[in-house]
Amino acid sequence: MKRKKRYKKSVNSHKKICQNIQNKENEKRLLLYRYMPYEAFEKTIEDWSLKLTIPYETNDPFEFMPRCQNLKNIINKQILTAKNNPPGMLCFSTSMTSASMWGHYADRHKGVCLIFDFPCVTEMLPITSRTDTIRSYVIGKYENLKNSPDPKLLIFPVIYSTQRPPSIQRHAYDASGGHDFGQLMRLLTTKDQSWKIEQEHRIFIPIKDKNNSIKNRMIFSSFHMKYLRGVILGPQCPYSINYISLWIQQKFKKLNKINNIEIYNSLYHPTEYKIIAIDWMEILQKMKSNLILPSQLYT
Repeated sequence: MKRKKRYKKSVNSHKKICQNIQNKENEKRLLLYRYMPYEAFEKTIEDWSLKLTIPYETNDPFEFMPRCQNLKNIINKQILTAKNNPPGMLCFSTSMTSASMWGHYADRHKGVCLIFDFPCVTEMLPITSRTDTIRSYVIGKYENLKNSPDPKLLIFPVIYSTQRPPSIQRHAYDASGGHDFGQLMRLLTTKDQSWKIEQEHRIFIPIKDKNNSIKNRMIFSSFHMKYLRGVILGPQCPYSINYISLWIQQKFKKLNKINNIEIYNSLYHPTEYKIIAIDWMEILQKMKSNLILPSQLYT
């Protein structure tokens, strides 16, 4: 009788392992990119963390400013100020080929573009009703979010519009669902259409999150660094792949981490206004069936 139980347990365990392997092979991936100067890249690796952007410090004056009836109400409608303890955010792009993004955020093509590989499922969050929703991507499985609500597991694509979003009654920040949270996310992720070239996605992180640290009056988060897959060097980056690989290896040895970060060169497209990384784009082609956004193969 005991042998039968042990055999059944062994078979079930084997089935579970096979199922996990199959799920991983079929897992949908969301690839996001983060541009930065080379010096910022070195700090990112050394500290193993990403700098959070505070909402009221962004370069867009219309960020998080809902529509209002007249000019006198504008100041009152800016709900995200330092006193309101807003969440910090990590900003990514779905494109690694934009010459404009390389120019503005990666030190005029001399910096780098980090590749983040997130295993995700798509989830529509309610705003005012079941039909009025906002798209999000949940890192990992949706069950994880239901069991332990955590806003940093949610990735939101930015909504580009000619109209500012409506104001909201409350703006308590949590991921437990509900209309207030959905309305807040719409406010935090709506931008003017002139920014559409950035193809931005955002992750919001509470300032007091346990994975955060403060350095030189700036806030950094380490939670999402485990999804860092690779680094694309700008066309005018002064350092070689061999140099950067050796440098990362030395840093990881001090941090007791395994170096699984791939480094790729980039170059200017021969006929189009694009930056391309040929080796990385070949890998993308192999991942085609697992990409949440297949359009990333061409952007």
